[in-house]
Amino acid sequence: PIIIIQGDHGFWSGINLPILNAYYLPGDGQKLLYPDITPVNTFRLIFDHYFGADMGLVADASYLVADIYQAVEEQMPDCRSKSPKR
Repeated sequence: PIIIIQGDHGFWSGINLPILNAYYLPGDGQKLLYPDITPVNTFRLIFDHYFGADMGLVADASYLVADIYQAVEEQMPDCRSKSPKR
């Protein structure tokens, strides 16, 4: 089995944004993890390694918004969804 446990966000400590990101990866999967991996690469890494996908990794980045009641797209216009239109 592959087991992934993640929290959706951390708390602001003034220095970093820690989150819960725990894995159980069978075989040699553990050696693929690195100290600053973020959830954006969790499934990319797993799909590539275990299922032969060719997704590759993207930049590990975290973003902090100033106002939780204002749309993220308004606060960070460069962080727009890249999902295809239906």
